[in-house]
Amino acid sequence: MLLGLSQNWGDSEVEFSGAEIGGRIFVGQNDHPKCQPKRLTLNCLVLKIQLTIRQRLNRSSNGETRRQIRPQAAKQPLKRLFSFPGTEVVTYICYIDEAGNSASLPSGNTDNQPVLVIAGLIVQQDALSDITREFLGLKRKYFPGSFKSAHLLDDVREEIKGADLRSAIRKKAHKATTQLRFIDETLDLLESYECRILADIWVKGIGVEFKARETYTQSVQHACRSFQAFLDSKDGRGFMIADFRTTQLNDQVAHSIFTQKYRAKGDPFSRILELPTFGVSNNHVGLQITDVLCTALLFPMASSVYCFRHVTGVHVNARDLVVRRRYAKRVRNLQFRAGAYWSISVWDKLKKRTSAELFVVPPVPAASSAPVQRAIQPTVGQNAKQTARSTPVGSFGLLLQEVLKKGTAQTNNAVPSAIIPPADGPLPTDDADTRANPLR
Repeated sequence: MLLGLSQNWGDSEVEFSGAEIGGRIFVGQNDHPKCQPKRLTLNCLVLKIQLTIRQRLNRSSNGETRRQIRPQAAKQPLKRLFSFPGTEVVTYICYIDEAGNSASLPSGNTDNQPVLVIAGLIVQQDALSDITREFLGLKRKYFPGSFKSAHLLDDVREEIKGADLRSAIRKKAHKATTQLRFIDETLDLLESYECRILADIWVKGIGVEFKARETYTQSVQHACRSFQAFLDSKDGRGFMIADFRTTQLNDQVAHSIFTQKYRAKGDPFSRILELPTFGVSNNHVGLQITDVLCTALLFPMASSVYCFRHVTGVHVNARDLVVRRRYAKRVRNLQFRAGAYWSISVWDKLKKRTSAELFVVPPVPAASSAPVQRAIQPTVGQNAKQTARSTPVGSFGLLLQEVLKKGTAQTNNAVPSAIIPPADGPLPTDDADTRANPLR
């Protein structure tokens, strides 16, 4: 800022000029002998005016003096605080949740949960606001009776639990349209914002001790490695939020990551900004969506693949096949490569099967055009030939005719042995409703 000042000193006119250099104002004048007494006074006046202006600019509306903020830093958005000079780094958040418990399986017939799922949902920070609002809209759309407040943001405190979705599907199968469509649109939401999932699925062995604390800690460490690989592929930064469990367990998990992150050998999680923190799910939409993925999708899928026919109990249900057929391909497409492996891993201590079998979808049996005929009780004796003529055609009919032929040599009171259907036949869920409503 340049200043032009003039002052009349008797028979001559003196011109003053000023310039702001480095935050100070200096005044220059012609070398007139009468300028010397006025020069110091004018400089002090200008500096006093400048100091007064700066004090008013640094004073807030309530009169309290505030810290002076650098203009360039104040204008930068929060996400640029995590960027290098000349580049803009995208930040991701990974939400961690679990489904299952820590109890072991004492036998094959038990009501203990045979599977423990620890899963993560990776969301881009810039998309979090949109995902939050759209998911709250889905909750009110499909479960309007669960909310009493007229404000949409209050809906976050009323959770749609994955366990309730899973129970409804097990009870109604394909007729649980509300729950199935809610899951459909939740997956649509994740796919539209390019979210990704990671998971460790532990299938418990029968009569084998299950070390829950070590398993959970190992799973979180594996999740950090997978998240680090994802951030490497995106050249981004991120941090993790896990569902709150207990203070002691949270401390142990966080300390296990601390010892690896700050080891002398180097930080294996250099792109993860801080240790995992723990939040309450009724204020984190990311944790609520992760609960749906864990409990309503991954748990019943793993139960159907690895536990059906091997473990019996309330947590193994034949109708888990409905979830498996409907969502296996979509869940598979939400994976990502974490080094040499995919981000969803299965540790089967029951039959040592691979992770790839989780996404194998059994075909839906073709609907039969012939009317269903009731099985005919074979009659042995004089009417055996007449009964054989009325036997239905097909593999079951041929077996029944063989029984009738053998029955002719027996007495009239003979009863044939029961016919057991082949082991590779349709599962109990393949009823008329399944054939009439095939799922993708």
